[in-house]
Amino acid sequence: MIMAKNTLKSLLRSESGASAILFSLAAPPLLGATAIAIDFGMLYLEERDLQGVADAAAMAAVLPTDIPSYGEEKVQGILDQSPELDIRIVSVKPGKFNADTGVSMSDRFVENDDEANAVEVQLERRVPLMLGKLMGKEFSSVTARARAARTDLVAFDLGSDLLGFDKNLPGRYLEALADTNLGLNRIEVNAILGAQVDVGLFAEILRDRIGDEDDTLGDVFSGEASLYEIVSAMAAAASTSDGQEALERIANQLSDDEIALSSLVNLGPLGRQMADRGSDRLNVGAYMMLRAALQNAQGDEYSAEIRTEIQSFGSVDVKIAGGQHTTSSPFLAVDPLKKITLYTTETRIAVEAKTTAQSIGAVKVPLYLELAPAEAQIYDVECDPSESDNGVTLRVKPSIGSAKIGEVDDGDFYDFSTNPTVAKGTLIDTPVLDILGYADLSVGGDQNQYPRLSLAEIRAGTRKRVATNDTVQALINSLISDLDVEIRTLDIGLGRQSTAIEDRLLRGLANIAPSVDAVLNEVTDMVGVKLGVADVGVTSLSCGRPTIIG
Repeated sequence: MIMAKNTLKSLLRSESGASAILFSLAAPPLLGATAIAIDFGMLYLEERDLQGVADAAAMAAVLPTDIPSYGEEKVQGILDQSPELDIRIVSVKPGKFNADTGVSMSDRFVENDDEANAVEVQLERRVPLMLGKLMGKEFSSVTARARAARTDLVAFDLGSDLLGFDKNLPGRYLEALADTNLGLNRIEVNAILGAQVDVGLFAEILRDRIGDEDDTLGDVFSGEASLYEIVSAMAAAASTSDGQEALERIANQLSDDEIALSSLVNLGPLGRQMADRGSDRLNVGAYMMLRAALQNAQGDEYSAEIRTEIQSFGSVDVKIAGGQHTTSSPFLAVDPLKKITLYTTETRIAVEAKTTAQSIGAVKVPLYLELAPAEAQIYDVECDPSESDNGVTLRVKPSIGSAKIGEVDDGDFYDFSTNPTVAKGTLIDTPVLDILGYADLSVGGDQNQYPRLSLAEIRAGTRKRVATNDTVQALINSLISDLDVEIRTLDIGLGRQSTAIEDRLLRGLANIAPSVDAVLNEVTDMVGVKLGVADVGVTSLSCGRPTIIG
């Protein structure tokens, strides 16, 4: 028995010793692995910081007209601002940057001292290792490379801005998109319509509130934010105090649903910067930005329903559905390379206008519009410092589609995977007489058009409305002229009276056509799309601006 106890103690002592031996053998590699992991993390952060310095140095290097003579001096000036970082210049290579989108990005920068408009800067920094010295290595090096060029930056947008709009519909549309009663009055709606949002300041505010202080503007727009956070930041970056108050009140009533900020704005090369400090600030209409945020909060498809009364006319019911099924895009982009195309959404609009002001009785006009996406792209930029009449030419393809008098099933209307069937719509409904009608008008002509905005127009905030060659100005009258009418009665022989009834109906419709056209124009402006039309604007033109290109 005693011998068994001694044997057990011996085994325990042996196991404890074995554990100690195993630990002593494993400790160095474990500590080494830990040290390597810590140092790798630190090197990653140092490399990221160095990239920011390289970007700033490259943009400084392209400021002089004579880059080969003064570029390196400008780079050194940036490094001298933080001598404690111990950063050295590896190389400063002047070159020629080709903005032609037909040339691959890898071939757009070519070293060239004679016609230099760009530069490539490479920097290096020795980083002391915290724990790597346990492995016998005290320092490691990180490098960063940046290319910058003097480029002509253009910010452009696609969609109606509703400047000067003074109606009930825009506010009700925003409420329908937000799915909540925002309690907006006309004064607040007009304040939003009259305000601009500084996009760079908006991004900086969002970064300060929900991001990382080291984030670039592009980092901010590559993330997500809630509707409250977005609209509250818009309020802080708005151009008028009335607009700020209205937007902040809206923000406080919105949900925490998050959307991708890239669905609103593509900053292009400005995204590499920590702040937008250009003399030509990037501003956009507050209503356009708010509308885009609320639409995108619903996902790839959005919908809204509105009912309103029009004095001396009657009531109007509006249903709107939009979807992005082929190509999604922001509504605003910064593009020095002429490679970004903006699109509106595929849109369906159903309007039912009712009036009692006709001798024939209450008349209802059921309308259905289907609009394909409009598109816009930068075509040419004139940005010569020696010229006074610089400007931007856009390539624009207006929205084409169709307008119908008729009724569409709700299920088909909201389902973008189907083509809705439009049936004859009821125009007059009485106990003894029903009148139905159908008309179809297609707007084609999807040829590119090339509107130009001068620098003076850009600074004045001028927008251009581009129409197809067969755009119909008086849409309702055009539909009425081709209306197929069906009269239904309770077995009452009308004989020649049916012709008289049809004539009275057509005269009544012609009388209200201008009012219905006005309502339809307000609705399509409110949504930001129009049949056979595209609204475009150039928000900013900045000539020869230092820009990171790679």
